[in-house]
Amino acid sequence: MANHPKILDNVPKMLLEYESWMHPYKVTVRPSALPFCPVQYLFAALDPINISAGDSFIERIFAAIGETSHDVIQTYLGRAGVLYGCWKCKKCYWESGYKLGTPYCGDAKLEWTRGRDKEGQEIGPEAPCNNGYATRYVEITVKDPETGIIGHCDGLILIAGHLYLLEIKTKATSAIVRGLKEPDHTHICQATMYAELATPKEWGLEQEVEGIAFCYVPRDWPNKMRFIFHDRDATSLQDTRRDVPKAAEILENGNIEDARAVCPDEKYARKVKYCEYAGQCFRPDRTEFLKKLWDKAQKAKERDGSDRQDSVQESD
Repeated sequence: MANHPKILDNVPKMLLEYESWMHPYKVTVRPSALPFCPVQYLFAALDPINISAGDSFIERIFAAIGETSHDVIQTYLGRAGVLYGCWKCKKCYWESGYKLGTPYCGDAKLEWTRGRDKEGQEIGPEAPCNNGYATRYVEITVKDPETGIIGHCDGLILIAGHLYLLEIKTKATSAIVRGLKEPDHTHICQATMYAELATPKEWGLEQEVEGIAFCYVPRDWPNKMRFIFHDRDATSLQDTRRDVPKAAEILENGNIEDARAVCPDEKYARKVKYCEYAGQCFRPDRTEFLKKLWDKAQKAKERDGSDRQDSVQESD
């Protein structure tokens, strides 16, 4: 007779071990990965490694929890009449103009535009479906003209004439959320950059963003969420505009000793930044190690250039 409990006991292990594919790790300059680290950038360029493509069981389920939390909070902030922005119908994909609060699909007081897919092609019916409250918040896009960084802020909260940029984050437990004295540093870097890049007047508002409203949602008890206010601060944007070009210059010229790490120690790099190079970054010979990798890369580049030149001469 089959031992069914024992058979099923192995299923969690199967889920946790399964990963569909791996891909080379790349440091991308995006707000959710701030503060930008020049040393991490150099390691990724000179010592590439393969990592999970984000399709493991744990990564997928945490991502889904975060996405669902965003969707639900945005929906109910909209229904409470305090979330400002555009809204898209879940059924017909038509998108509203800017509005405070969740509109009904096809609300005659608003301008509606036909939805588009990722390729920019129009989708959905010829007109809004007028299907009640079936609308989802469209996160506002911001872009830094100097670095080209693009981000999507979670929303704009407008209460009693005060405008706040909304940033939604999840935490493992209500105890962690309750114990927060201030938002996480990485979250502050991301949200303060968004606040500096925000252009409320272009979105139909007279108010300026006064600060950030962080919403921390515990995964065990979502009703124990907390809103934490934080002032605007241009430091994150200024640091990124300084460090991104500098890292590219260091990689070009090989002055590795000029690269600074943003993490104070390896524990912070692993637990807060989730850096794939945490172990490498804090090795005592980091600068020498990176210089050797840079020299090797330069020799390979020169060799490849020479081979290409020989190939052109032969074809001539």
